[in-house]
Amino acid sequence: MRLQTFAALLLSFWHTCDIHVASGRNVGACCLSGRKMYAASKKCLFSENNDIACARITTVCCLTALYETKCDEGKSVAVAEENCEGLDAPGREHTKECCHCCLLGRETLKRNEACTPPSHVSRRCKQAFVSCCGDGGEPSDNDDKVRTFSAMTTEVNARYTATVSSSGRCSEDKNLCEQICDDSDPTMVRCSCRAGFRLNSDGRTCSDIDECMLGTHNCGPGFTCRNAHGSFRCERRLCPTGQQWDSDSQRCVASVTCSPGFHPGSDGTCQDVNECHLPDACPSGQKCRNTQGSYYCEKPENSCPSGYEMSTVSGNCIDIDECSRGTHTCPDANMCVNTVGSYHCRCPTGYRFNPSTKQCEDVDECQSPQACLHHSTCENTIGSFHCVCHPGYQQSEDRRSCVDIDECRQNLASCHQRCVNTPGSYQCACERGYTLGVDGSTCLDIDECALYKFQGSGLCAGQCINTPGSFECRCPHGFQLGKDGRTCEDIDECANGICSGHDQICINMYGGYKCERIVCPPNYVKDTRFKNRCNRLSQTCSPFDHQCLHSPVSLLYNYISLPSNVNFQDFGLSALPLITLKGPSDLDTSVQYELQLLETRLGRHGVRPATRASFAVQKMSGPNSAVLNLVEPLQGPQDVVLDLIMHFHHSGTFGGRSTAKIFLFVSAFKENNFTEM
Repeated sequence: MRLQTFAALLLSFWHTCDIHVASGRNVGACCLSGRKMYAASKKCLFSENNDIACARITTVCCLTALYETKCDEGKSVAVAEENCEGLDAPGREHTKECCHCCLLGRETLKRNEACTPPSHVSRRCKQAFVSCCGDGGEPSDNDDKVRTFSAMTTEVNARYTATVSSSGRCSEDKNLCEQICDDSDPTMVRCSCRAGFRLNSDGRTCSDIDECMLGTHNCGPGFTCRNAHGSFRCERRLCPTGQQWDSDSQRCVASVTCSPGFHPGSDGTCQDVNECHLPDACPSGQKCRNTQGSYYCEKPENSCPSGYEMSTVSGNCIDIDECSRGTHTCPDANMCVNTVGSYHCRCPTGYRFNPSTKQCEDVDECQSPQACLHHSTCENTIGSFHCVCHPGYQQSEDRRSCVDIDECRQNLASCHQRCVNTPGSYQCACERGYTLGVDGSTCLDIDECALYKFQGSGLCAGQCINTPGSFECRCPHGFQLGKDGRTCEDIDECANGICSGHDQICINMYGGYKCERIVCPPNYVKDTRFKNRCNRLSQTCSPFDHQCLHSPVSLLYNYISLPSNVNFQDFGLSALPLITLKGPSDLDTSVQYELQLLETRLGRHGVRPATRASFAVQKMSGPNSAVLNLVEPLQGPQDVVLDLIMHFHHSGTFGGRSTAKIFLFVSAFKENNFTEM
């Protein structure tokens, strides 16, 4: 909170007028406490204590650290993934905003355009844009300008400043940042990560970036990407013996072409194929003899092996057809299948012949891990099987594997606003300003006004109005909404020429204004140079004309406006200086000051009126100077009229007097509190 008073006191005839305004205090320590609060607990809780101003600053700086951490996370995602679609979860709006603004900066840099952020975006977005574009610099911002009060002819600016020592913050707490800690900025500590890592949402710890999954690796054809902690490696793909990798077809091919009877060897040459190792190379009963590039079969000299008989025509061993002769043991002749040198019993699909029982028995296909594939369960049936898909999946064309059902695309979900498909299911999500109900599908409006009512100063400086999916701030009459859409700023009606009379004086008040017209009393005329001064017609008096001597030489009209209940004790002040008067500095002249309370006009019933004891005139160290102090807060709305009279004595003889008429207007509003007091 800042205090400023407006006074314009124009005096001549041996005196001048200075204005003193209360100054601010150091708030840097309070802000640092807020940042430490977020670094330690990741929460920003308002704790009201004796120093309410420091408590509010602590909460604001804690929230600033929270927003900066979320913004840094969004920039890390933008650099690593080149998209922000994974940040749609509720509560990540600030992270997603900085991600999109960072991508906008990176795209601007790729087009070799100037790194100038868009003018209609937030300050946080401008910072993310410039940081990722690489042009350097910070966007201009006038949000740190402090509002000032103004009076008739004098305007005084007041500004809070904070100086915070940054020695040893990173070195004192080794766990503050997991990898890189930067406290070069005395008001904050920034955490960052080494190459190959991204900053997590807590703003402190780092997670490995899987370059292989993101496709940001540089492994060439013939290599496979393998992720590593903080990096990745490229492994060459290996081919079987006698083969090599073909970059055009992206597969392993034979390294040499061999003639029939030979195959490529491990040394790149053609080697003989031993056909005798192949099944059924020779007829049953004959011996196989291998040769280079070929083979031959030797006939037996004596009897034929089992399943064969000697042909009476050729003298060779020929196969016996057990099926046609009926010498088989199959349950049914139709099941018998003759083979060279033997036979077997062929069962229907889904059955297997048991040679012990001589029966066809069901095959449990589910015993094979390849029966049913992804996201399914195998169920055996008599002579067959079928695959049952897990919930949220449906069978693919091969009837053995299952694929995810996109409930969102097929309008199977019952989401109120947004639907997000997940493997085997889906999730409902809500737009910004809404929260998911207990049924998991209905979106309920968030009453931001009630939610943040008791957190710091709330969302709005004035009145908070909840709207579907959002809220809006409203200010009382005499105030206007600030550029941030939340704070209320006093309207300087005087700047708009609201007082139209040429002899009227406009006094801006906190939440209002007044138009005052100075009318000189009889025997006084308006000063030609100063519109707020009336001079006595007769500037000289006879030593014996007591009425003339006790009539003020000049009347100076001064107007001061104050917020209600100005608590100057928060600034370590026992009194609030209003006006300083300086008389003649020559040694033979002395000045006596007299303060009179003429009138108190109350704006409504119940307001405690000002009294003479509310003010004090204090002699200053300078010659013939004094200051008018307010020694207790005044409740508004009320108007107070004072006369501060200067009695002049020259060498002990009364020489006349001058009167400063002071009109003090106390607003109905307290500083930064937009409810009438």
